[in-house]
Amino acid sequence: MSHPIPGLPPGYSSRPIDPATDVGPVSALCNAASQAEDGIDELDEKVQEESYRAPTFDPLTDALYVGDAAGRPAATAEYWDNEESHVSPWLFARIHPDLVATPHGAAIGAAISGWADARAATTLALAAPDLRVTLTAEASAANLAMQRIWEAAGFQHVRSSWAMEIELGAEPPPPPTWPEGITVRSAIPGDAEFRAIHDVVNDAFADHYGFVEGSLTDFVHFSTQMTPFDPDLWRLATDGDEIAGISLNTPYRPGMPDVGWINTLGVRRPWRRRGIAEALLRDAFTLYHARGVRRVGLGVDASNLTGATRLYERVGMHVARESRQYEKRLREGRELRTMELAAKAG
Repeated sequence: MSHPIPGLPPGYSSRPIDPATDVGPVSALCNAASQAEDGIDELDEKVQEESYRAPTFDPLTDALYVGDAAGRPAATAEYWDNEESHVSPWLFARIHPDLVATPHGAAIGAAISGWADARAATTLALAAPDLRVTLTAEASAANLAMQRIWEAAGFQHVRSSWAMEIELGAEPPPPPTWPEGITVRSAIPGDAEFRAIHDVVNDAFADHYGFVEGSLTDFVHFSTQMTPFDPDLWRLATDGDEIAGISLNTPYRPGMPDVGWINTLGVRRPWRRRGIAEALLRDAFTLYHARGVRRVGLGVDASNLTGATRLYERVGMHVARESRQYEKRLREGRELRTMELAAKAG
């Protein structure tokens, strides 16, 4: 996968990512794209650097740099196959906003898709032969050109997701009300704690569309290295010795240092419909407000199977941005991912 990819327009070339030199230019490219789409920075250089260091990611085979004739970044792509079942790899791609809606941008997008298709041969060899395998990509709802690129490459729009936000006023927000028997505490970093929290993530999110269990190693890297980590903001709602729900909050959203980010919010099935999720949300608002943060956000599936969007609207959050999720079928077979709530009931 180290040779140039075919299909690029004249004057453009490709090579594997070099983490020693490419973090800054690639970060700037991604932020230029997101600024054109939604008026925000998408990430910071730490996120980009740590993504190249992820345990199940190899920049030499899994990341691509597309440059113009002067070597300036025109596009980048990353192929993520970090789930142990290998049924749902993810293609991350950004094309410079000056190019994406041009014929050259369309050709670059097609070449990136072809690169991902070739890379997917390894995924198909690793996944159990009876399993359905799909490749996922996404595009901002504001980026019609990127949507057309995915559709031309055989992807179908299957889902949308929202970034929802709330503006906290000068006065402290209403405090949380905890159900009887539920207490809350911050996380205590360590192998046992991380393992217990990861188990809750897998349990709580088993009812979410497209869910596949992830590895503990990747969870720890993504949660404590790629994103800002403060264990005081990782909040665990407990019932005796058991963790009923979690709110894994970060001091700020990468690329948006003035926005507190609720990275993961989930309640395990036996404790749902008791107000724990709302209490965890209000607990997060209280913590952020005490730190001087006045804008808080999170990401959510717009058609969330457990009705999370209704809760977020009820506590005063609104949709700030939308992205569209696309899928391409690589192989038919038995569906391992969660596709509907009933599939994981019981």
